[in-house]
Amino acid sequence: MTYTFISEHDNENKKTDVFLLERIDPKTGETKLYGKFEVPDDAFTKRIMVDTNRRLNCYKLGTELFCREDPYPKFLPKLCYINKEGEKYCNFDLIHKYPGYFVTMSEDIAELYKLRPRLIGWLIDNDVEVSVSDALPKGIAGTASCYGDMRKIQYKFQPTKQDTIRVLSHEIAHCKEHVARAKKGLPPPKGEWRKEGEKLTPVGSEERAVHFERRMLRRWQ
Repeated sequence: MTYTFISEHDNENKKTDVFLLERIDPKTGETKLYGKFEVPDDAFTKRIMVDTNRRLNCYKLGTELFCREDPYPKFLPKLCYINKEGEKYCNFDLIHKYPGYFVTMSEDIAELYKLRPRLIGWLIDNDVEVSVSDALPKGIAGTASCYGDMRKIQYKFQPTKQDTIRVLSHEIAHCKEHVARAKKGLPPPKGEWRKEGEKLTPVGSEERAVHFERRMLRRWQ
């Protein structure tokens, strides 16, 4: 069983709110929120001691502490959730309003980290915002727009964790190509899904993104 501890320190009240979540399904990343506990912190050290008989890996996101047992990156890219109305909640707002989404997205990032650790550093270094979006049109699993200062990847949770990682990898491939071409002063790459009979064939940048996602998934096994 994996436990996740998320803490936030309140400067005014000198208290620490701890959110304890238990991961239920390792394939879907579904979580159940067990409760919110107020813990006195007289010393206000911004540190929480976790009693466990297993080793936990922790990282800090601002004043938040996130711990888990699996290999995990020390830092996360900017994570957001976009609802059907187009309202966006990022980082702390995401943690407070949709803690389950935050944990599931963090697990997606952890899976990418296991497959290619440097990929997470690239997302952070290039200020790429990663969002789960329920506002994406039907039939669209993900998008990437990484030209200019606003670099964004959006994706939908898929039926399985492997499919989710496939979609994320595909969009990251597009984003990496956008950034690389922009740095060289080149225009956006061209790509499409070309229909050939009953089959859709990736062409141009889409083909390159498919190759990248396949390389990522070969490491899944």
